[in-house]
Amino acid sequence: AFGLLAFSQKEADENSTSIGDSTFLPTGVEEILVRDTPGFVIGYSLSREHVVWVAYHLTPLELKGKVSRTDDFRADPELNGGAGVLKDYRGSGFDRGHLAPAGDMKWSLAAMSHSFLLSNIAPQLREFNGGIWLDLERSTRGYVLDTQRSVYLVTGPIVQADAEGIGDNEIPIASHFYKIIYDMEAEKAVAYLLPHLESIENFEKFAVSVDQVEHITGLDFFSSLPDSLEKLVESSVGELKLH
Repeated sequence: AFGLLAFSQKEADENSTSIGDSTFLPTGVEEILVRDTPGFVIGYSLSREHVVWVAYHLTPLELKGKVSRTDDFRADPELNGGAGVLKDYRGSGFDRGHLAPAGDMKWSLAAMSHSFLLSNIAPQLREFNGGIWLDLERSTRGYVLDTQRSVYLVTGPIVQADAEGIGDNEIPIASHFYKIIYDMEAEKAVAYLLPHLESIENFEKFAVSVDQVEHITGLDFFSSLPDSLEKLVESSVGELKLH
């Protein structure tokens, strides 16, 4: 039920295709605060005090949007600074890296602006943010436009227990970032687990199964699917190709 409520804003937007279900919203054993925005949903861990996933539905129609970047980075007022403040990033040497990219939010000014909330941001090495991470984001959009099919996306950081942090709020630096892309019409999914390094390698080298990401994160990504389909989607590697 919380999934349908979480998507209420986006379902009501006339520029967006209705979500219709909560199939891809992650579940887990820890207490998660689900934060709704006009374009995506944030899962915030109350115990670990950082964002563990961002999820949304991306359609070909949305990618035709013309809204420009707002660049209005700001603390998330609904998390009381739990996801950091601007001062945490100043002089840190890290970029403010998007989890749900601004390039996916051009269909709505509200969605675009909310993508700059610091709850949708993680510290990223500049070469990572502007390199392999950007390539993955662009290739995902290319897949949606080329196939003219919608996808479900879940993205998040992998934060080790002894991770260092930046700023007074000690925003944790992830060791890896994951992105899961699920094409419901094709009944195929792919997951990427990218080491947070200044990598110049192709992101396809880091394709893994959804099962592997579940094992690392402790999250369950497609629990609402029929068991047979869930097993097929989660166990395969490389069935869905972005190129």
